[in-house]
Amino acid sequence: MAAVWRDGRREILMNAPDSASEQLEALMSNGLYALGYLVVILGVAYIAHLMHIPQAWIVGIVVVLIGMGIVTISQNLKAKS
Repeated sequence: MAAVWRDGRREILMNAPDSASEQLEALMSNGLYALGYLVVILGVAYIAHLMHIPQAWIVGIVVVLIGMGIVTISQNLKAKS
């Protein structure tokens, strides 16, 4: 919780990070999540390739998974703020 002085009164920002270390922790958490999701996407694409699925389908699957990852990360960011 962070406190901010405005117009001679104290306002409390409930979800604002208190320190740089909390900001770094949130950034690292989201970065690790994105990296893990990237590994899953690459794994699914590689398995699809080994199953001889046409390249157009693999590209479509990857695009959908990237979109799901972006939506999920943005929902996690909204929940934290």
